[in-house]
Amino acid sequence: MNDPLSVEPAGESSGHCDCCGNETRTIWGYLRSGKQAIACYYLQWTRLAPGHFPNLDFLIGTWGDEIVHDRKLRAILADRLDHFAQARALAEALLDAKG
Repeated sequence: MNDPLSVEPAGESSGHCDCCGNETRTIWGYLRSGKQAIACYYLQWTRLAPGHFPNLDFLIGTWGDEIVHDRKLRAILADRLDHFAQARALAEALLDAKG
């Protein structure tokens, strides 16, 4: 449970918003505890559209060959709540800085 948390970007795409036509960006990836994926994320935002809030999907759990028992996963996450709080504060600061 002392493995460091890391973020592994997995992909990105772009498109256009249906309502304003501005460029949209989507990135996704994994949150890992050591080598094990314990969550995945998808973040989408519309550029130059401050009235459009970003969408963040954060799916917690394991899947495929990396499935772990729920109690172990809860222990990993409980041990790392301070990291999530720091990440949230960083994300909010970045969003505030972008305006």
